[in-house]
Amino acid sequence: MYYKTITHINRSAVVLLVDCSLSMKSKTLYHNTVLTKREVSFIVANHIIEELVVRCDRRKRMRDYFDVAAIGYSGDEAFSLLPSYGEGFVKVIRLAEDRPQPRTVYLKQRFPDNSIKEMPHIIYPWVETSASGASPMYDALLRTRALVSQWCKERENCNSFPPLIINITDGVCSDAYSTDLVDIAFDIRRLSTSDDKALIMTLHLSTIGDHDEPSEVYPCDLDCATCDQDRALMRHMSSLIPEELEPFISMCFREGSSGPYRALALNHTPCSILAILNIGSISTYLR
Repeated sequence: MYYKTITHINRSAVVLLVDCSLSMKSKTLYHNTVLTKREVSFIVANHIIEELVVRCDRRKRMRDYFDVAAIGYSGDEAFSLLPSYGEGFVKVIRLAEDRPQPRTVYLKQRFPDNSIKEMPHIIYPWVETSASGASPMYDALLRTRALVSQWCKERENCNSFPPLIINITDGVCSDAYSTDLVDIAFDIRRLSTSDDKALIMTLHLSTIGDHDEPSEVYPCDLDCATCDQDRALMRHMSSLIPEELEPFISMCFREGSSGPYRALALNHTPCSILAILNIGSISTYLR
């Protein structure tokens, strides 16, 4: 269904999974700018948290709309990227109370005359990312399954808009086979509130020089052929956009196309990733 209005009574949850493994040191092209994947994950994860904070600021009054969990994974385990708030979910209104000192990052922007200029962007660094060690994505998904399962079972959440899980990664995993990852992603996508099932969305970051494939968001599932095995795996793990939401995707992202679509973003800009959160009631029906 995915029709439930997000309110301070019917809240929602967002889980950010952030790959912090050694492979995130490699370079990717992002927003017309060559950056390390670690730098991109830092920008995107913190943009998403900031966007959630802003959306809870209703006429200068913070409303309790979202629970947020941020999970990093590297070495041999997953871990909280918000350790000062504990290992699980934290209310966005608590994050708003503790907004960190901003940092400025510079990204290139293409203008209507086709010129490209480096422009400043303000980032509030709630989470810090890293790039070292192995990539225990399976452990991160196990942790996510436990968090989301418990959240959906709580009485105050059972009628809410279902949880959103956003995995920011280059697709490399060190602690499981591909079939194991697909299976646990399927388990997570079966978790639900009365409104519908949880959605897994993936921001896949490719390495410069690895297969000349286009950047896009919400690709048509039937046209999602790829020669990149990691990207193909991320496609299988990501949710299919529900039929109820296909008109929204067609209007905002895929004009002239039709579904089914995958909840997948390939090397996209911060603005495009934040637009992922416009699914369903999140942007247009906040009350």
